[in-house]
Amino acid sequence: MDQEGPRAIFNEKFHEFIKGVQLNDQFMDQLKEHPCKYLLQSIENFDDVAKKCRIFSEFTLVRDNTEQLAVALELSGQKQAADQLRLFNLSERPWPYSHNINLTVVPARALRSDTSKQCKMETKPRGVALVFVTIPELYNEAERFRSIYEQLEFTAYLHQGFSRDEIFAELTDMAQSKGKYAGKYKGDAFIMMFIGHGFNESIIGWSAQPQWPPADDTVLPIRDIMTMFSETGKCRALREKIKIFIFNCCRETFVT
Repeated sequence: MDQEGPRAIFNEKFHEFIKGVQLNDQFMDQLKEHPCKYLLQSIENFDDVAKKCRIFSEFTLVRDNTEQLAVALELSGQKQAADQLRLFNLSERPWPYSHNINLTVVPARALRSDTSKQCKMETKPRGVALVFVTIPELYNEAERFRSIYEQLEFTAYLHQGFSRDEIFAELTDMAQSKGKYAGKYKGDAFIMMFIGHGFNESIIGWSAQPQWPPADDTVLPIRDIMTMFSETGKCRALREKIKIFIFNCCRETFVT
């Protein structure tokens, strides 16, 4: 149950649902085969209500785990509860496609899965988001991400049609606090996003005369970008800050 819409509905109906569940011996035996069985020992001394709360909150964070919990209910003679749990575990309907650039961002109501992490994000702005796009047909897509990052309270900069050297220079200024990024970094996080062509674990900058395979002076290895923002690259401004890198490009090696 890793989508927030179904999760929110489940949370609203949670206490009503668990009233109809019986922690009989068959059900508890089935839980010994569940992926979250490691939690069972920690609830041995709980009363039944507390056990139900822990089981149906922790064992349902992932969709597959929720289905296995429904199977356990069914095999323990609780088909009605199993069917009800499966109704809570349905997927949300996909969003209709839209050409709109400014999509509305709304606060999440639940963590997406049991592997989701919460990080401290208290500063305003949250930080800087750099978006690079090198394919004209995707300029609107990049504008859409700028809008999203701004709604997430980042200071977003969109760079269209930058060459490899221009991308490198912009990232260098960011990593070394130069130019418009000079001074103490005011934010809890940093986002770098590239939308364009890629090759052999590298991004390809814009070129007036593109070729394939790309010329050496148009490619920037992804590992070099990561190094710029690491301790090795002496990126002191972003030390102990959350750093997110998104590369929307091909990364395979060219084969003749």
